[in-house]
Amino acid sequence: MAARLVLEFRAMKIVEKAQLMSAAEIDRTLQRLAHEIVEKSGGTKNLALIGIRRRGVPLAQRIAERQARFDAADDHVDRVGKPVEQFHAFRDRNDHQRG
Repeated sequence: MAARLVLEFRAMKIVEKAQLMSAAEIDRTLQRLAHEIVEKSGGTKNLALIGIRRRGVPLAQRIAERQARFDAADDHVDRVGKPVEQFHAFRDRNDHQRG
């Protein structure tokens, strides 16, 4: 007799434990982070951002958007968007067994 696998899905109840930052606080933090990256890099001319997939890519894109605003405010800078590259770390993970 073959074994049967029965899966049961129930609606997941999401409970918010605590809100660490508001949307406005996150926006200000990203703005400060973008400024600091530009300052420590000596500008945006030779700057590229690399986001680690999954969550790092949207974060890098949001920072790049803010940095593009700095360039738009500077009349001497070419208004081309900064590159955002993706890094897929799955193959480099040491906590995942390979077959």
